[in-house]
Amino acid sequence: MRYKFACSIISLCLGILVFPHTIHAQNFWEQTNGPYGGIIWSLAVNSSGHLFAGTDGGGIFRSLNEGEQWTAVNTGISDFFIFTFAFNSLGQTFTGSNEGNIYRSDNNGDSWTVVKGGLNGIYSLATNESDHIFAATWGTGVFRSTDNGENWTEINTGLSNLNTWVLAINDSGHLFVGAYNAGVFRSTDNGENWTEINTGLNSLKIVCFAINSTNHLFVGTRDTGIFRSTDNGEYWTEINTGLTDFRIKDLAYDSGHLFAGTLNGVFRSTNNGDTWTTANTGLIETRVQSFACNGQNVYAGTNDGVFRSSDQGDTWVSINEGLTLRGSIWSMSTNLSGDVFAGTCAGSIFRSSDGGNIWTYVSSGFNLSGGIYSITTNSLGYVFADFCGSGVIRSYNGGDTWEETAPLDGNARSIAYNETTGTLFAGTTSGIFKSSNNGDNWTETTVSDCGIPSLFVNTLGHIFAGDYESHIYRSTDDGENWTMFTVTPGSKITKIVEDISGTLYTSVFGGGVFRSDDNGENWVAVNDGLTNMNVYSLAIATKTQLYAGTNGDGVFLFNNDNNSWFQVNNGLTNLLVISLCVDTANHLYIGTDGGGVFKSIQPITTVEQTIEIPDFIELCQNYPNPFNPSTKISYSIPKSDFVTLRIYDIIGREFHTLVSEFQKIGTYTINYDAFKLSSGIYFYQLQVGSKFVETKKML
Repeated sequence: MRYKFACSIISLCLGILVFPHTIHAQNFWEQTNGPYGGIIWSLAVNSSGHLFAGTDGGGIFRSLNEGEQWTAVNTGISDFFIFTFAFNSLGQTFTGSNEGNIYRSDNNGDSWTVVKGGLNGIYSLATNESDHIFAATWGTGVFRSTDNGENWTEINTGLSNLNTWVLAINDSGHLFVGAYNAGVFRSTDNGENWTEINTGLNSLKIVCFAINSTNHLFVGTRDTGIFRSTDNGEYWTEINTGLTDFRIKDLAYDSGHLFAGTLNGVFRSTNNGDTWTTANTGLIETRVQSFACNGQNVYAGTNDGVFRSSDQGDTWVSINEGLTLRGSIWSMSTNLSGDVFAGTCAGSIFRSSDGGNIWTYVSSGFNLSGGIYSITTNSLGYVFADFCGSGVIRSYNGGDTWEETAPLDGNARSIAYNETTGTLFAGTTSGIFKSSNNGDNWTETTVSDCGIPSLFVNTLGHIFAGDYESHIYRSTDDGENWTMFTVTPGSKITKIVEDISGTLYTSVFGGGVFRSDDNGENWVAVNDGLTNMNVYSLAIATKTQLYAGTNGDGVFLFNNDNNSWFQVNNGLTNLLVISLCVDTANHLYIGTDGGGVFKSIQPITTVEQTIEIPDFIELCQNYPNPFNPSTKISYSIPKSDFVTLRIYDIIGREFHTLVSEFQKIGTYTINYDAFKLSSGIYFYQLQVGSKFVETKKML
C-alpha cells in the first residue's frame, strides 16, 4: 500500500512521469516571527560602530548598521543571559554571562570561545589601555587577565564584599568597582589593592558608573539616585535635582550629556548632573536597563528591545527588527477577534493579529514589577493581565491602551472572567478577590492562605481555583462560598481546563495531569505515556483535544480512547513549554522558556465523527466531484491510530494538511474548502499509522 500514491498518479495521468511519493514525518510546529524586543541587559559599541546587545535568554545580537537590522551571533555560546561586553585594541570582543562564563570572539562576534568558566555571574567587564581585562563577578570578586583572556588572576585584596557588580576605568588608569551593599572601591595599582571610598554616599547598593571627559565619576544606586565625585572618589555628592525615579539602572556620558536609565525612562543632564530632565519622547517602553553611545547615536536597552536617539535624547525610535525575543513566555490568551496575546517574564505584553507574522508590543507606560503570569479576555473585547509582584491591568480596546485596576493584597498570580455574571476574579498570594466592575473595586473571598496560581470558569459559570498545595476550590455561586477538593499530595495547580463534555482536567507541577468527570468532586491521574510530570499548562483544541506543555519534554496530546499521551514535538526547537492557547482559527500556540512563540503549522482540524466501528480502513471518494469550491472527504478507521490527510497537486506538491492527529475508532467527514486552488486535478492522501496509505483523485 505504501506506493499507491505513485501508482495512482501514473495510471490516471497518461504519459506523465512522477516520482514515487515518500512519506516523511511532517513538522507539527513552526516558530512565529517574534515577538521582537525583550529585556536588553547590556549594550556596547566597538571601534567600528558595530552594536552588540546582550539579552535575557536570547544570547547576543549584533547590528552592523546602527541597529536597523539585528542578527543573533551565538555560535559557541552555551548560556544566553548576557550582562556585559568589553573590547580591546586587538579587535577582540569579550562578554560575560549569568552562568559565570567569560567568552572571547576574535571575529567580531561570529563565533565565541570560553576563556574563563566556573565563576558565578559575570556582571561587568572592562579593559584598560594596556589591554588588561577586568571582570566583576558575583561572590568571587574581581579577576584580571593580562594575556587577552587566556589566564585569569583573582585580585581582591582590600575588598570587603565579593559581590561585585560594576567596573569603570578612568583616564589615569584607576579602577573603580561597585560591590553590592558595600559601596565603591578604588585601585590605583591595576587591581592589586583596593580601598573603600564611600564618604558622602547614603546608599551602598551601587549598580552603575559613568565617567565624563574631565574624569568626574558618577555612580547610580538601586534606591537613592545618583552621586558625583570630582576628586577621584574621595568624596561624593548627591545630585538628584529633577529626578523623579531614584531606581537607577544605568548611566552613560556622551558629548557633554549625562544619561540616567530608570524604571520610569531616561533622564538627561547637560550641566554635569546638577539638574535632570526627562528625555522620553518616542520611548514607548520606559523600563531602561542599559545604554551605549558612539558620539552620533545614543542607544537605550529596555524591557522591550533597543531604542536609538540621534539627537542626544530629544527623541527615540524603536530599532528591533531581527531582535527576536527569547525570554520566557509565561502566559498566552486569545480573544474573539482572533488576536493572540503573549505575556513575558519581563512584564511585557505582545499582540499578534495575523497568526504570529507580526507581533506588536502593547504594554507601554507601565512600571509594575514582575512578569505576566496570566492573561484573559472576555466577549466584550476586554483584556486583563496580572503582574506577579504587583496588580492587575485592563484594556477596553484589545490591548491598544491599558490602565491599572484597584490595588490588591498580595502578589497577583492568576485571573479569570465569568461571562455568566460579568465578574472578574484575581488570584494572589493572599487568596482570591472578585470584582463586579472590571477591577474598579475588589472584594476578598479568601479560601487559601498559600496563594492561588490558577483560576478557571467552566461553561456552567462555576469558578475553580487551584493553590500551591494541590487543592482545588469550587464556587457555584460566583465566589460567595467555596468547597475544597484535594487533587493529590504535591505542589501547585498550574492550569484547569474543560472539554466539550464537561470533563475537567488539571495539571499539577510535579504530579502530571488529573481528570474529573463530576465537576471537580473527584480527580483521577491520567499520566500514562506522559514522560514528564512537570506540566506547566493545558489547552483544549476543537473542544475535545487536550494538549499539555511540559518542563523539558515539549508538548503532549492526550488520546481519550486509551487514556494515554504521546508527544507532538516535530519542528519544536525548544521543549520547555510554559503556556498554551488556541486561536479562533484553531491554531495552537505555545510559549516557551528561551525559544519565543511557536504555533501549529496547520489548524487543529474539526472533524465530524460517526461513532461506529468499521471493519476496515476506507477512504471514500470525495463528494461532489468535480466541485467548486468545497467538497466532503470521508474515511473510516477500525482502531485508534495517528491519522494524516493531505492534499497534493498533480506533480506531488503538498498544498494542505487537513488532519494530523491521533484519532479514535470511527468514520470521519471533513468539509474541504478549496477556494484558493486553481482548477485542475488534485489528489488527497490518507495515511493511518505507519503502514496504510491510500490516495484518490479529485477535480
